[in-house]
Amino acid sequence: FFEYVGPLSFYLVYFAFVFFGPNYFSALVPSIFLLLVSSYFIFKISYKVFHNRRDSLISAYLWFLLSSISYPLINHNTYSSIMSIVFTYYFIKYLETKKEKNILISGALCSCILFFLQTKGIVIFLAMLVFFAYLMYKKNISLKDMGYFMLGYALVFLLGFILWGGNLFLPLFQIGQGYSNIHTFSIGFFSIIIMLFVLNTFLIRERINNKILLLIFIQVALLFSILNQFNPTHLAINIFPYIILSILAIKMLLEKYCGENRKILKKIIFLIIIMISGYLTYLKNVENRRDHKIYTQEVKILKKIVGGEKIFSFPFISNFYLELKKPNPYYNSVLLENLNPDEHFKKNLEILKRENPKFILAQYNVVEQYGFTKNNVIDSYMREEYKKEYSLGA
Repeated sequence: FFEYVGPLSFYLVYFAFVFFGPNYFSALVPSIFLLLVSSYFIFKISYKVFHNRRDSLISAYLWFLLSSISYPLINHNTYSSIMSIVFTYYFIKYLETKKEKNILISGALCSCILFFLQTKGIVIFLAMLVFFAYLMYKKNISLKDMGYFMLGYALVFLLGFILWGGNLFLPLFQIGQGYSNIHTFSIGFFSIIIMLFVLNTFLIRERINNKILLLIFIQVALLFSILNQFNPTHLAINIFPYIILSILAIKMLLEKYCGENRKILKKIIFLIIIMISGYLTYLKNVENRRDHKIYTQEVKILKKIVGGEKIFSFPFISNFYLELKKPNPYYNSVLLENLNPDEHFKKNLEILKRENPKFILAQYNVVEQYGFTKNNVIDSYMREEYKKEYSLGA
């Protein structure tokens, strides 16, 4: 996705490769570190809401599990969500302390989200503008403090613009129309999630203050940011406010209806949540290990087949350049007909003809998943110039 996704995710992996060598485990090092950092900040945010260490640890635990088993760690979606967590913490810290340095830092971190994933960064920034309007209406923030937020945001944005220029936005507009075609949106699933979120907000209405309202605003923004990919995997790494607010709702319900038994019931409920989530984590790890075993076997077979020859990996499996230690001179890492413009296919075809690799590795799972076609210049060239030699199934 490096052609149109914000650059910071790729620089993060790049520097990991520089220090630890170009391999999968090198990229995991900063990813695991950021996951641990985000879990720490979830704990800190939760503690500011609950004022209870045990409940805050449960929030951090649930976030850690969800983000580590539901979606790839080495991914711009995950990194941008982690940055959203750190940004939220510093803004809540400002709401508590009214210190200018905290809102300056939060503004800078909000801008950083943009450089991990533009869509999420834009939506969260717009949500913050609405939140600022509310705070101004309630006279809970001064123009000076709002100016500090904008200053932090602008400094990081200008630095990024100096380093990368229009490359941050122009490619995104290029594939904008195609990107809207790649969606896994289910009205039923979306409706259920929204209903649960509205119900949760209704249950905690008596406790709503600026900190909780910020979490509600951020959650709405995160849901909008994944609207075209509204599925369980994308949702799991974009619901950290909902995790915190759900635990708050459970606490309030127990306090209201269970009287003296609430402490015991809360322990039982949270124990059940921990046991179920732990079991689901175990099942997911079993599945991941099985898939990884199959994948490593395929890589070994491919190494024997391609030997020292050049390859072209198409349309959605650029990982094999790294796995097979092959150069990747192509213009795009991902090439999907309804996503990429014709210009991308033509540029890659020029390179393909010039490189003339002996092998093309092709896998069309994503093409079939989204109902795309193969009516493009590269598939036509492949049909004319290449023949199917091997099939590895998965």
